[in-house]
Amino acid sequence: MVLFVLAIIVIIIIAASNQKKPQTVTKTLAKPKPTPEPNIRVTITKKDESIIDVSGQSQKLDTSSYQSNSTNSNTQYYQPQYQGYNQNDYRLGNVYKSKLLLSAQEVSWLNKFWNPNNVFLSIEGCCIETIKLYLATLKELNKHLKKSESTIAKEVETLLSLIKGTYTGSTTYWSYDKENYEAEMFSVIFKRCESQVREAWGHKRKIATDFSNSNSSVLIAFNTKIGNPVDAILKEITGSISNPDLKTEEQLNIQNTSRWKIKFDQLTKSFVDSKKQDFIDGIFELEKRNQKNPNIENIFFESSKFISKFDKKEALKFYIYYIHYDLKSTTFDNKQLTKTIQKSLFKNPEELIGFEKIISDLIKTKNLPLALDSLKQIYEPKRKKINLDVSAIKIVQAQDKNTVDLLSEYLEDEPANQEEIALRIEVEHQPQTHRYFKDFKLNDNQIGLLNLFNENDLNLPFSEMDTFCKSKSIFKNQLIESINEVCYDKLDDVLIEEGDGHYEISEIYFTKILDQ
Repeated sequence: MVLFVLAIIVIIIIAASNQKKPQTVTKTLAKPKPTPEPNIRVTITKKDESIIDVSGQSQKLDTSSYQSNSTNSNTQYYQPQYQGYNQNDYRLGNVYKSKLLLSAQEVSWLNKFWNPNNVFLSIEGCCIETIKLYLATLKELNKHLKKSESTIAKEVETLLSLIKGTYTGSTTYWSYDKENYEAEMFSVIFKRCESQVREAWGHKRKIATDFSNSNSSVLIAFNTKIGNPVDAILKEITGSISNPDLKTEEQLNIQNTSRWKIKFDQLTKSFVDSKKQDFIDGIFELEKRNQKNPNIENIFFESSKFISKFDKKEALKFYIYYIHYDLKSTTFDNKQLTKTIQKSLFKNPEELIGFEKIISDLIKTKNLPLALDSLKQIYEPKRKKINLDVSAIKIVQAQDKNTVDLLSEYLEDEPANQEEIALRIEVEHQPQTHRYFKDFKLNDNQIGLLNLFNENDLNLPFSEMDTFCKSKSIFKNQLIESINEVCYDKLDDVLIEEGDGHYEISEIYFTKILDQ
């Protein structure tokens, strides 16, 4: 019991003595678990002059990215940048280093400036093509400068020295501004390359490509040493710009919905009737590259109008595609072909009515393959309906009776010259022919061919046309053209047209050439 009391007294004395001395407390803060970064040694002095020492591995802080929150130089609060962050990681050089297999020099050239931000370069294909042209331009510029024993780096340093001589800002900020001026020089070169790619790819929106320094001596020096040589190099190497791939084309056509007109104009200017399939293939290639273009239907409407002068079926086919895409658009315009074009496409009202039914069905069903299949029937030859005329039949029967009587008469008499008999029968039974417009002044061959058309329901196969012309010892094309030329003034159109395996005459036109 005595020992226990003595122990308590000793503890009280020791505690009392400790309260009279200044105390230094050392604590170690635990490392944060999420990011295993080294601890920072910080010493804070309080009014009672006691010290809290946070021990750990010391680290030199990068103050270049800090910002002061107070104008008092004795009290500054810094916010350190996130450790591990590198601003160059998001510049073009580092972004495309692996993808484009860039060299260290190429990476450095692309990291000279912050990534340009616009809708054109937001399309990766556009950005990559601009990068390729930019690097090729700088390589050529280095070759150009090497002739005068200089390099891009030397010329940039010379320009920066010149700018420093005209610099009116605080010397404290020169280091920062110097980096910005250098970045702008390379950025201007990049923008001029971008401008060339835009033009080559039919992207008409322009961008500024001038160096922005307002000092005239600096501008002259920049253009002399860098700007003008770059422009000359670009004129020589822009032919190396590749065509955009399908994905890039689709995105460009979304940004510029009328961009298709550039290729369409090229197709129409290079059109040759004998190679019209090239035009047709070109239009369907445009369709493929404009699938996401909200104005895709206009490609087919314009194509229908253009090809109508050369191919009726393709004109109607393109118009069906126009309706197909117009139905998918936000607004169904349902534009109609002009009356003049309709007249050239349809030789009679029945064909026009038939095509209008196909379009009507397409609008209801939206079935494109069915509409295209139905189109095959529009220009198929249609035989005329035969209406029997009883009175005419009786007349023919009477004529046949006269023929029989005539033959009996000849047979009862002495044998006569057979050719004479045949000739007399042919004369008496010569088919009734139409009398044509007297001002035409048609010759026998022209009248004979028109009569042959009339006997064959205004539809004459190639074989029968050839047989007729051979029997008359006349060239087929010459005979057809002569008839068309004679009738053109009255019809304001050709009379005889060539179809698939046959020649044909419009019933309306045939009626017009008859002598009323």
